Amino acid sequence: VPVILNECSNFVDTAMTDAELIKVKEYIIGGSMLSLESSDAQANYVANALILRNAVEPIEKVAEKIRAVTAAEVQALAKELFITKNLAFASVGRVTSERIKPLLVFKK
Repeated sequence: VPVILNECSNFVDTAMTDAELIKVKEYIIGGSMLSLESSDAQANYVANALILRNAVEPIEKVAEKIRAVTAAEVQALAKELFITKNLAFASVGRVTSERIKPLLVFKK
């Protein structure tokens, strides 16, 4: 848990490099494109878009929007999301709140 929280905190403290950001964007775009290879997946994409947004945005337009995201925007969102009061934890097994609660803190 502390390692994961530390990595999340790094997004708050340090902006991503251009190389990291490009790699992540292309990974997301590539995965999205691959996930739409079957006709079932395409139908699901269209149905979800119509239900949730009442419009279907072509995947190419989505890719453009992803490529337009900046490192500063990622860091700003990280600052908004990665705060201790937003943390939640779920586990299976014998984990007591006394043991885990002290670990659920983002570094400052």
